[in-house]
Amino acid sequence: TAYGLPQKWDRFSWQDVSRVEAKTKGSTQFADSLVTCTWATRHNIPVLTEALNAATGWDLSFDEALKVGRRAINIMRLFNIKAGHTPDMDKPMPRYGSTPVDGPVKGISVEPHWEDMVSNYYHLMGWDRKTGSPLPETLSELGLEHLLKD
Repeated sequence: TAYGLPQKWDRFSWQDVSRVEAKTKGSTQFADSLVTCTWATRHNIPVLTEALNAATGWDLSFDEALKVGRRAINIMRLFNIKAGHTPDMDKPMPRYGSTPVDGPVKGISVEPHWEDMVSNYYHLMGWDRKTGSPLPETLSELGLEHLLKD
């Protein structure tokens, strides 16, 4: 795939879920920055990037488009941390973490794997595994080093 992910992945594997979430993070924010309809575009970043390039004459790549979104994600993360957000708040609602009693996912819960999944996600995002704060090198890679002093 464009994100460097396998075509098929295990939606019940905490490793796969955290990897897919981290790899695709930023696509929604990029699409939203273009003020496009989610339902019409399905956040098809390659197509949106092509359309943006056609409309503006730019030569933005897929990776650069994701970087735009990842910049937004990291700025939001820093803002939320400054406003008091802690890793303890990165937990699912009880309904999401509960174990279904019937249906195709009967007996499967994310709760036992939540801490590992979040830790792996933080690592893949370039965030401190304990605090959830973007690491200095992550901010530098995104051109956000000016936010380090805050």
